[in-house]
Amino acid sequence: MIPQLKDKNTILIAPLNWGLGHASRSLVLIKHYLKEGKKVGVASDGLALDWLQQELKDEDLDFFELPAYDVDYKSSNMNWNMIRQYPKIQRAIKLEHRITSKIVELWNPDFIISDNRYGVYATSVDNALITHQLGMQYAGVLTDTAFQMQINKWTAGFNQIWVPDYEDQRLAGSMSASKSEKPIRFIGPLSRFEEAKNKDGNGILVILSGPEPQRTKLEQLLEKQLLDFKEEITFVRGNNDGSLDPLNEKYKVIPLASSTQLSQLINQARLVVTRSGYSSLMDFDVLKKKVLMIPTPGQKEQEYLADLHKANPLIKFCSQNADLRSAIENF
Repeated sequence: MIPQLKDKNTILIAPLNWGLGHASRSLVLIKHYLKEGKKVGVASDGLALDWLQQELKDEDLDFFELPAYDVDYKSSNMNWNMIRQYPKIQRAIKLEHRITSKIVELWNPDFIISDNRYGVYATSVDNALITHQLGMQYAGVLTDTAFQMQINKWTAGFNQIWVPDYEDQRLAGSMSASKSEKPIRFIGPLSRFEEAKNKDGNGILVILSGPEPQRTKLEQLLEKQLLDFKEEITFVRGNNDGSLDPLNEKYKVIPLASSTQLSQLINQARLVVTRSGYSSLMDFDVLKKKVLMIPTPGQKEQEYLADLHKANPLIKFCSQNADLRSAIENF
């Protein structure tokens, strides 16, 4: 269901650097268009850019660096974090739009795909915004209305919106229900994985991601609670800059896994433990593997997704403040 773009030959793809979810789903598009013989450029920043450069090191494509949004998470309430830092986000969007204009002059793409980067567009170039976040009906009428107004403002420069979801059976629930006047195209879930060959496996795989300090808090909780756990436990820490404190030597630790390595680890594990971000839900919808998902505290979207998919027998959800060891043992 990925759009073919038959009359486009040079494509710029720009994922948001917010964990690796946007980068990993953009990787699916990058590889698809490279396979079709397109010339592809990638624009991002930070960990997302570093990870994509490593994943695509054997491919012939160009990379461009965009400004970081540099959002912090001092509050446990994600909505308040975004409201408090709205001016900073606006400045980053304006700056990345100016840089995009320079990339267009230099590189001359004939199509731009922006994954949740609202400044990556040019009025002279056909473009699409990738997002599953078209509404916040789960957050109340006032919040949803304010969010809808902001989304309409941020998407004004885009020609169309691509939603990585099923049109008739939505993984994102009401979030992908749009009131936008822009043309909407459901392109299906984007996952770099195939269905897991080994549905059973041995040991526990912990995949950590998302913003600090909650990434580290979850890691510390799991490290403490699973210290004398009988099964082998592997931590994929989602960080390769060497800034994290070492984990107990009992655990197998991988700073940052490639797609091939992560696929192998998931196949080998009995159970995967991770956050309930939308990209993870897309992955495990494809993998058909048992996964325990722990919503990031304060992220209403992840809590909403947890409630939305609670009937799925292969996915269980658990609060970060709950007995995580018991949840893992009993799944």
